[in-house]
Amino acid sequence: NARDAEAAYRAYLGIMESRVLPNLSLLSNDNPSAVTGMPIFVLQTRQYLARNLLQQNRLAEAESEARRALLDVLKWKGRYAPETGGAILSLAAIVYGQGRYPEAEQLGRAALDVYANVGTENASFAVSEARRMVARTLGSQNKWTDAAVIYADMKKDIRSEEHTSEP
Repeated sequence: NARDAEAAYRAYLGIMESRVLPNLSLLSNDNPSAVTGMPIFVLQTRQYLARNLLQQNRLAEAESEARRALLDVLKWKGRYAPETGGAILSLAAIVYGQGRYPEAEQLGRAALDVYANVGTENASFAVSEARRMVARTLGSQNKWTDAAVIYADMKKDIRSEEHTSEP
């Protein structure tokens, strides 16, 4: 259930933040390849926790965790990294769930900017999710024409990708 998952996420984050992350330099001497993904596991767990809290309708806590995950990924990877786009979208979903549609739209567009700058294909799942977020927020603001344009662009890009990937 959601409460058990929340407890597990929090326990994992506690261990990672108190024992593992502060000692990454020691661990990297023994096995450098095992350490490189460690901060991303923490980020992903924080995002899972935020989504879990959203499912429990604990919106303020969910937003706090999502913002913390975004700050962490910005510190570890910088603005223009695929992980940053994902963290922005996680926050956008929570803000959207609170009915703050203009802010969620801005976040969705920021994720699109990240994906464009790192060269993510328009037909990719990540870009499609960011576009879908922007289109949903536009629809929620009764900007149906703008939302329809985004959905049409998504459809065009996906069809184009299907035709170029055929043997």
